[in-house]
Amino acid sequence: MMSKLFYNPRLLLFSAVFLFYANGLLGQVQRYHLDLEQSQIAWTGEKVTGSHSGTLALAHGFVTADGGLIQAATIQIDMNSLACTDLEGESKESIENHLKNDDFFGVDQHPIAQFDLKLMQPIRATGENAPNFSATGEVRIKGVSQPISFPVRVHFETDRVTLMAQVTVDRTKFGIKYGSGSFFDNLGDRTIYDDFTIDFSLIAVK
Repeated sequence: MMSKLFYNPRLLLFSAVFLFYANGLLGQVQRYHLDLEQSQIAWTGEKVTGSHSGTLALAHGFVTADGGLIQAATIQIDMNSLACTDLEGESKESIENHLKNDDFFGVDQHPIAQFDLKLMQPIRATGENAPNFSATGEVRIKGVSQPISFPVRVHFETDRVTLMAQVTVDRTKFGIKYGSGSFFDNLGDRTIYDDFTIDFSLIAVK
């Protein structure tokens, strides 16, 4: 009786068909390219006397997914696109030029900042738009690479994937120490905090 069960041709055929389709669903590696126009990146930096905020533009990037799970991603940011949106006129031009010079991001020598995803792990989402994955990877700013982890919201649609997150970055880990109270004394109200935040909504399409 057992031998007939194990060698039942119909059962074997069903198993073969099931494995074929299951492997197809799980093994379809899809590559998505970041939509440079629809994707948005915003930054905020704070100091003792207030804060400034602005935008950045993508230079290039892609996401690779397998069975609805992101396997790899590379995100390149055009640092020459750095803009301050809370100021106007000469004040806006002045802070943008300062952030682009070597006191901060040195964009002439380092025009691209890059993030490379190493691991994406699911986490329990606490709300409709709450993060549902934890991303771990390496970020390169001003020629210095550092590990980084942050929660991210990932949403798949038929022909696109959206990634949304807020990331806190310690600029001093990349050699950007200007105005840092961690390295200079008696700065008073000229102190600029070490951490800045990046808020992004990235759209990648097939």
